[in-house]
Amino acid sequence: MKSLLYWSIIRVLFFLFNCAVICFSSNIEWYERCGKHFSCGNVTNVGHPFWGGIRPKDCGYPELELKCEDNATAEIEIVGLKYQVLDINQSAQIVRLARDDLVQGICLDQFESTVLDSKLFEYAHGTHNITVLYGCPPPYGAMPASFTCKINGVNETDAYVLEGDVGPSFCNASVLVPVLGTLVDQIGNLSLSQIVKKGFKVEYKVDDGGLCSECEESQGRCGFDVSKNETFCICPDGNVGYPACSKSMIAIAAPDLFKCGNLNNLSYPFYDEENHPEYCGYPGFKLDCSNYMPEMSMSYNNNVDTSGMSMNTTQKFYLLDYNNASHTISVAREDYWESYCPKYQMSTSINFTLFTYTSNDKNVTIYYQCSYETMVSPYQFYCPADGMYGYFALNAPDMTWAGGCQRSIFVPVYQTAAATLTGNTSLHAALSSGFELKWSAENDLCDGCSGSGGACGYDPNLKRFTCYCTDGPHDSNCNVDNEAGNDTGKLKTQKTVYESDMSILYYSHCREVLPQDSYNSVVKRSLRCFLKSYSGVLAGGVGLLALLVCASLVIRQRRRRQYLSQAQSKDLGLGPPSSGLSSNNGFLYSRESTTSPSTNLSQSTPSYPSSTSDLDGASFYYGVKIFSNAELEEATDNFSESRELGDGGFGTVYYGKLHDGQLVAVKRLYESNWKRMGQFMNEVEILARLRHKYLVTLYGCTSKRSKELLLVYEYIPNGTVADHLHGKHAKSDTLPWSTRLNIAVQTAEALAFLHKSDVIHRDVKTTNILLDNNFQVKVADFGLSRLFPSDVTHVSTAPQGTPGYVDPEYYKSYRLTEKSDVYSFGVVLAELISSKPAVDVTRHRHDINLATMAADRIRKNALHELVDPALGCDKEYVVQQMVKLVAELAFQCLQEDMDMRPCMEEVLKSLRGIQKEMTNSLKQMVVDIQETDDDVGLLKNAPPPLSPETEVNYKRVR
Repeated sequence: MKSLLYWSIIRVLFFLFNCAVICFSSNIEWYERCGKHFSCGNVTNVGHPFWGGIRPKDCGYPELELKCEDNATAEIEIVGLKYQVLDINQSAQIVRLARDDLVQGICLDQFESTVLDSKLFEYAHGTHNITVLYGCPPPYGAMPASFTCKINGVNETDAYVLEGDVGPSFCNASVLVPVLGTLVDQIGNLSLSQIVKKGFKVEYKVDDGGLCSECEESQGRCGFDVSKNETFCICPDGNVGYPACSKSMIAIAAPDLFKCGNLNNLSYPFYDEENHPEYCGYPGFKLDCSNYMPEMSMSYNNNVDTSGMSMNTTQKFYLLDYNNASHTISVAREDYWESYCPKYQMSTSINFTLFTYTSNDKNVTIYYQCSYETMVSPYQFYCPADGMYGYFALNAPDMTWAGGCQRSIFVPVYQTAAATLTGNTSLHAALSSGFELKWSAENDLCDGCSGSGGACGYDPNLKRFTCYCTDGPHDSNCNVDNEAGNDTGKLKTQKTVYESDMSILYYSHCREVLPQDSYNSVVKRSLRCFLKSYSGVLAGGVGLLALLVCASLVIRQRRRRQYLSQAQSKDLGLGPPSSGLSSNNGFLYSRESTTSPSTNLSQSTPSYPSSTSDLDGASFYYGVKIFSNAELEEATDNFSESRELGDGGFGTVYYGKLHDGQLVAVKRLYESNWKRMGQFMNEVEILARLRHKYLVTLYGCTSKRSKELLLVYEYIPNGTVADHLHGKHAKSDTLPWSTRLNIAVQTAEALAFLHKSDVIHRDVKTTNILLDNNFQVKVADFGLSRLFPSDVTHVSTAPQGTPGYVDPEYYKSYRLTEKSDVYSFGVVLAELISSKPAVDVTRHRHDINLATMAADRIRKNALHELVDPALGCDKEYVVQQMVKLVAELAFQCLQEDMDMRPCMEEVLKSLRGIQKEMTNSLKQMVVDIQETDDDVGLLKNAPPPLSPETEVNYKRVR
């Protein structure tokens, strides 16, 4: 019997030893491989987040693979294009790249513009774009940086290099190439080959919160978990540390600090059952970590719904932040996160046995279902779901008008946020900032437990706080023995020996690591049990325990292997966005490679949702409908290619039809990561609150919890102004001057409205001005703008706007102001006068840019060289005078010094004056014709009386 038990123990221990060898040997090898660095040519000693060569894929980001060509040139592939890596600055996270195809030869076989994976790269400061034009017709004059490419062995194709992004125009193809900004002025002096070989700089956006640095400081090596999309630490002993390795401890279980949503390093009293077991937390502090933001739930039954019925329900909160030292958390109500008009309007209720408000909080009273006549107040808002108004106030008792409202609730906010409610800050901003709670979860006991080296937890069987220590569970801390000499934490019976060992297991789950001496004590006690016991039952129990331990090790090994397999199989790259200009059934969508690409939602019927439309009974965000992905997939035939209307760097637009027959344009954004989410919701807020008859209407969007980011716009039918001036409709349907002037007035009104709302458009151009069937204006793509407070100067070094329309001041100061929109509008006025595109390389080299050409002709009083002959200025005196006035206004808008330009409100006032003068002149002409038939001939040859030009007020802002 003894012999049988002895050999059984030997076999179990041998099995355990083999498990340990299998589990840790491969990880040690993994640790060694990630310690190797990549070197090739001028690029040397490159580590995480790059991989390639002798560095395996799991030691870096999947997209950052470096290859070595002939042991001389490092290469990387980005969105299908190969680049030579000239140098890498890992401390600044900047890489200098050169396009391999252009380095090999500037006469390309495939004309592809440079496109970066925006998830991982962005152009570094000092990088500028140039455009290489291929297959161009002979110009009027000499062009800078021209060269010749052979087509089928014949030198017959002219090619040119121009600064900026000018598009192909009349050339066969164009390629956008980023270069060093210091070389742009050298175009013409240096060859294109010399310029592209110098490369350009990009910044790789790898931000792990300093985890990799902390890992390397602890002698660990960084790896990348593809399944979780995060960095982890491989330690010298083969373990995976978080966030770093420990020299004096060995990790045997889950870490005490866990991640939940976007919050890191959470611990007691919080738990989430999956990463942090219940016995490591405290009842009432359970978190839901399935979404981006951690959620907490509190049950209550002291609220009533909108009908006055008592409800027993659960209120959910987002956990925004926490402070272990002060035992405080910052939370925000989930139901008020997206809208201040939730379905159930209830006051905030918390569990006062666990939480209390702090002095940093202040209640905001919100009134619902109020009559419109109750009060006209800046604190008024509208709830689309019930068609009623609401108000909010800080001093509820003083509001004598509150009797006109059917319901009121209170929601706490931070004192600092409440103070801003007296200004222009929205109610939503205050509610989203949340409020502060102080928690009570045996705080003093936990502080004492942690200070003694224990792990705070909760015994679910005894239902009380427990301090898990290496020698057993204690009531308060690991240093205090029980009263009357009873050592509660060091139990003596066989049962309590088991409980003591289980305490170590609990300790290891609630703590990051287990001390080495504690680990040895467990092993020694277990071996004594094997050697001293001869019972078959005990032997079976020990064998079962050994199998359980081994099973745990095998599971861990499988998880590590899964890291490797996923790292080898999963590709996170994005497909390349297209460039150029696509057309489909009269719908134009600009696909320009700019930082703020255009989305021309043309060819639609501007119908607003009726009471029977799909907007009924829906949830709303800032007054626009929240669509589900399923609704929009059905409306667009699952985003069928046949429904695709246009494609650009920002997203793809699809034609859609809702259940009620309403036609919409659905914009599907490329990026749906959480970094992009905040920008998406900010854009929806701007679009939703900018309601104007001359702005394209946003009907709705998807929820920020949705798997994709989608925007739903009204659908416009009649193309763009550019189509009618110099596009596909120009020849068959020339716009008369009265229509052009009306377009100018309506566009100016839309831009003035944006500026009053502290919004800068940033991409004013004729392809962003849409026309309905009555030739009424709808300005598009103001959602790509950003909201800037009037007292803040915005500085951006990224390329902005569209070539030909960009304010020249921007290239000097990188400042975006309302005057930048005024300059772009001046170009639009020049297009309305001339019917010429903003950029045309077939014109004389001094006239390629329409803004330059227009300013020159107006300055020289040579308008006849600029004005479209189809307007009939030589026959219609009234039109001639009006065109001259608009040209003078355009000249003021195009001043290089922004202080010399009028503001948009002044431009609008001037245009309205011109339009009124034209109307009065035409009316007077008709009256004169009716009064005297003999004067008809005179009227045809003599001008009618006009007001002097000084009556049109052109103010200059200095």
